[in-house]
Amino acid sequence: MANTFALMVACEIMKHGSMVLNLAFETEVDKLLFRKQPPEPFFVLAAIKKQTMEQPPNTKEETMDDLPSSDSIASNDKALYPNWCHRNQAPISAEAIKTQFENLARRFQFQHSNVENMHEYLMCQLNSRASRTSCQQALLSIHRDYIGGDNANYKRWYFAVWSALETNYSVKDWTEYKSFKNLQTRLGAVIAATAPVEEERPQSKCSDIFSEVLDGGTCNPLLQLEYKWKFDLYNASEIEYIQQIALYLMIWGEANNVRFLPEGICFIFKICWDHWKSENKKGILLPINYFLDQVITPLYQYIRSQKYQKTTSGVWKRRNLRHDKIISYDDMNQFFWHPDLIRNIKLKNGDILYNVSKEVRFLHLHLIDWDKCFFKTYREVRSWNHLITNFGRVWIIHITMFWFFTAYNLPTLYTVNYSQLLNNPPPPQVQLSMVALAGVIPPIMTIWGIFFEFTFIPMRFPGTLASTLGRLFYCVVILLINLGPGVYTLWFIPLTVYSIHGYWISVVQFFTAVATLVYFAITPPAKLFGSLLRQNMNSNRTNEFAATFAPLDRKGQINSLILWICVFGAKFTESYFFLTLSFRDPIRVVAIMATNRCHSDSLISTKWLCANQPKIILVLLILTDFVLFFLDTYLWYIICNCLFSILLSLHLGISVLTPWRNIFLRLPERILSKIVYKKAPGSPASLISLIWNAIIISMFREHLLSVEQTRKLLFIDLSDGNIRPPVFFVFQDDASFSLKDFFVCGKEAERRITFLAHSISTSIEEPLPVKALPMFTVLVPHYSEKIILSLKEILKQPHQSRISLLEYLKQLHREEWNVFVKDSKTLHKFGEGDFEESHEANSYNDIAKLPDTEGRDIYASVGSGKEDLSQFMQNEINDIPYYCVGFKDSDSFKPLRTRIWASLRCQTLYRTISGFTNYQTALKILYQAENKEEIQYLLAEEVEEHLDQFSRTKFQLLVSMQKFQSFNETELEDAKSLFQAFPLLKACYLEEEKMSVEESTYYSTLLDTSRVNEEGNYGVKYRIKLSGNPILGDGKADNQNNAIIFSRGEYLQTIDANQDNYLEECLKIKSVLAEFEELRIDALVEYLPGSIGCVEQSQVAIVGAREYIYSENIGVLGDVAAAKEQTFGTLFARTLAAIGAKLHYGHPDFLNLIFMTTRGGISKATRELHLNEDIYAGMNAISRGESMEKGIKRTATRIWKHLVSLTPLFEVFVCNIYAESLRRNITYGGATYIPTGRGFAIIVPPILDAQFKLVDKTKVRLGPQISTLVFQPVGQNYNDTGSNAPLNIPRQKPSYTMTTIR
Repeated sequence: MANTFALMVACEIMKHGSMVLNLAFETEVDKLLFRKQPPEPFFVLAAIKKQTMEQPPNTKEETMDDLPSSDSIASNDKALYPNWCHRNQAPISAEAIKTQFENLARRFQFQHSNVENMHEYLMCQLNSRASRTSCQQALLSIHRDYIGGDNANYKRWYFAVWSALETNYSVKDWTEYKSFKNLQTRLGAVIAATAPVEEERPQSKCSDIFSEVLDGGTCNPLLQLEYKWKFDLYNASEIEYIQQIALYLMIWGEANNVRFLPEGICFIFKICWDHWKSENKKGILLPINYFLDQVITPLYQYIRSQKYQKTTSGVWKRRNLRHDKIISYDDMNQFFWHPDLIRNIKLKNGDILYNVSKEVRFLHLHLIDWDKCFFKTYREVRSWNHLITNFGRVWIIHITMFWFFTAYNLPTLYTVNYSQLLNNPPPPQVQLSMVALAGVIPPIMTIWGIFFEFTFIPMRFPGTLASTLGRLFYCVVILLINLGPGVYTLWFIPLTVYSIHGYWISVVQFFTAVATLVYFAITPPAKLFGSLLRQNMNSNRTNEFAATFAPLDRKGQINSLILWICVFGAKFTESYFFLTLSFRDPIRVVAIMATNRCHSDSLISTKWLCANQPKIILVLLILTDFVLFFLDTYLWYIICNCLFSILLSLHLGISVLTPWRNIFLRLPERILSKIVYKKAPGSPASLISLIWNAIIISMFREHLLSVEQTRKLLFIDLSDGNIRPPVFFVFQDDASFSLKDFFVCGKEAERRITFLAHSISTSIEEPLPVKALPMFTVLVPHYSEKIILSLKEILKQPHQSRISLLEYLKQLHREEWNVFVKDSKTLHKFGEGDFEESHEANSYNDIAKLPDTEGRDIYASVGSGKEDLSQFMQNEINDIPYYCVGFKDSDSFKPLRTRIWASLRCQTLYRTISGFTNYQTALKILYQAENKEEIQYLLAEEVEEHLDQFSRTKFQLLVSMQKFQSFNETELEDAKSLFQAFPLLKACYLEEEKMSVEESTYYSTLLDTSRVNEEGNYGVKYRIKLSGNPILGDGKADNQNNAIIFSRGEYLQTIDANQDNYLEECLKIKSVLAEFEELRIDALVEYLPGSIGCVEQSQVAIVGAREYIYSENIGVLGDVAAAKEQTFGTLFARTLAAIGAKLHYGHPDFLNLIFMTTRGGISKATRELHLNEDIYAGMNAISRGESMEKGIKRTATRIWKHLVSLTPLFEVFVCNIYAESLRRNITYGGATYIPTGRGFAIIVPPILDAQFKLVDKTKVRLGPQISTLVFQPVGQNYNDTGSNAPLNIPRQKPSYTMTTIR
């Protein structure tokens, strides 16, 4: 009965479309998975028909309304997971889940802290999913993402690799299985084609296949395995789901650097699960920390041995080896991609691991000789051969087209007895055949590239040699096909005689050459002749893990096609008419030129140079034309890219030509529709005022707006209950008003408000209820960046400088400093308590109580008498300390305010934490806006506690302080100030415990900053022992990997410790996370036996966010650098995203935490190889819109400043530096991560030391470059850490732009 049921379910699903189980669907179908026996088929089919035919698929409103009320949030332990409760159909309690963790820990001897940490990790994910669906669906969807779903990396590995060890299947079986997974399209098409009348529908081919599967016939073994996989999951209990997830997480939690081997984790999980499922449930009592010491540590030691060696003194010293001699993470991970390699894993005693019974393989893992398992799969060498191997299609397109153009327009070179007077052409077949010889260039270039592949790719990996030789063979065949007709036409037929059959042969040859060019130009080298080569599973397995690209939609395909047609169409048109034709006539003259009167030169004793001068000139002309033929391609790419980006911006409704009034006209209603959930209670005016006032007051607290400016921009609650909008919105239609009337000096506030208006005018996802928001973590890796600037650092004038950092910041942020000074004076007059209350203002009434500070002194107006004038002068003299340092007395709080003000305008960790804590504020504001009825009867203290507890269930800010243990007293004091200012901040670090002079034990430690002992040490929440020092690379990637186990929730935002964020950007978080398209969780259908291909699209992995570079106002060079970043990160990124070619930088992007952690993490960590470690998180992005910030007038002003300051000449100097760096890297090899410092250019060293020293190093010649050096201002960082860069470009302010990676 179960088999028949599964077949009928699969066919009916495909008949009626993909079964969409919305979250409000409360029928018996929701309970199918949790039943031990399947119900009667007709009942199921009736339920499915009722669901798919009577209810529309888009039922988001019903989905989001039926959510757990916040009254379940209590002060006990259950408050941590308010959505995982019995009322929300929790199938198993949090305590029972922890019991399963503990059972697994006893069996495998996982660490207690690892158990506690991973239990909290899982519960946070379950609670997050349960906030928008039932607990049953939440558990099932988490298990689907980790273990059993079609997009789960473990299932991909199991079917691609491990199944080959237990099942004999062919390449044909694999191909049929992969194509058959798109069951919705295939089965639906068969049923539609064979069933014109539903009552007379014949048995489909797919039904026949399923019948064989169900009857145990000789069907595709992978389809049988697929059915068995889902049947087992269908009948599994909730306890088994928990056990599998818990086992995977605890393996991952202790894996240390092995986390960079995702398929290695899958291998270990499979071995452990087989051991857990063995009949002897009690097993053998293993020693403490057995899993870490016997499973992870041997793998870690092998990783470390590739990079370091232990000296006789017991110190680990880095091995000075080339990358092609080091087996890296990728080489090791690729070992687990092939079943033959796993099948032949040998133990130290010579036995084969696979021959050991699967129930006890786990107990033999420590006996594996890993030294004899791994080998290089790719040689990372610096070589000019990469130009051919990796850029082969670039050469093919350009050289082939150059041959077409040149051979056609220069018949003079191959015309027998050519006369310039007669201009006699060659026979048609000769000219056509010469042009068609271009067809030999693609196979020749490909053959050349294949030969060079042997220098990069070892042929030891199974199937690599056969595939390479196969491509080489067919390239030779294509070469002969293109060369043969030309040889016949040009060799066997006289060059002066017209031949009709030779003409038709040359015509065929020409079209063959064109087809060859098109095929080799659009086909990647690795996929050449894929249909002709004998397919093997090795390439299929490699593609499963390294080349599984998300399909580009039809719109993206059209955009990509149009863009490249425009680029190459414009390039070849311009090259033909303005390059090839321009030197046709000179070639006609030079080709037949004869030099008969040559005399010996005094330096060259022969007449050879004179006699061959025309030939030499001819060769030089062709070479020059050939070089120029390559140069303009990138220019046309830039032009077309910019034009496409502008068109896309116009299509999205973004334009620099849009007047500011049009942008702000609909801002209030866009705030209501794009930020607040549409069913939020309360009047629209009250909701808008709550959000808008919070944004404005946040800018006031940041000293971006004065009291007077703030009053103009706030909504006012009137005594009659109405709300009066600010004049900012009232007078938008009045042409006499402009932005400057509201932002007199607040340029930064104006920019932020403008960007907010631009960004929410685009099409973004509809905001979901804040209670249904998924939980996410912001991860900030910290190494040696300043936490808070000290008074000495901001007041001291460095050597060779006439200005302190504070003076520089005061000039850079003049208006903000004036507002800060007035606040300081207010603090002095009214007292610290009143001042703190003023900065906790949340409404217009609170702001109205503050004294005016604009246009007059806060003490008194100047009178007409001498006493008044004298008092005024005395007040001004007394106020000098405020304008100099921001405070007047030595009270510890007031100097700290100045330090914080300066720190918030430099690249400090305090600035980053302060900015991203705005997520917590935004969540509280959104909760108050959407759930007023739940907090209106609570006391003020209870409301704040309630909001804090809610924000903890949705957001975590985690900073990974790699060097926390080695902080000096000043750094520890700064860290203490940071923890006190932001109590919800989580901090982890790498702890080293010295066991002896030679040996140390390392721990991943999560601090409990709420507990401090008498010695001032913070409490420890989790302390997980590691297999060794995790910092084996350049640092940042290892630091992120060390901290990622302490992240919480479903998504992760990666941030550098020099970035900032704003409240108005944080308020968009609901729409940002909605881009992941996981709000409707229909995991049930993926576990129904017989259902294949129910996942209609790839899983969203990354949602990108742009960066704003604020250095444009600190000098011309900073402006140039900011413009470059804007061009690269905005203008070009928009086009690349539209054609599916955008690669993300890694921060400040949002990552799907489960997707990324099950695929090797968020970065790569091979030392000196992965210097830009975080770019590896960005793959295959699709942008959905970005905003332009500059107007035409300001853009013209910037260009004029660049020209006047000789910036283009400075770019010549920069290019010389890049060229010299490239030359040295190629010549000497080696690449080192160079820290660039975190400061501003305030030191002016002597010209000879700073500039001509660089000139000598980079071999810049005398001329305009030297002039640029003389006139260009030069600076160094006041706290430079090793960089000679004259200016550091701070990154800040991620502004979400809805970029999606699948």
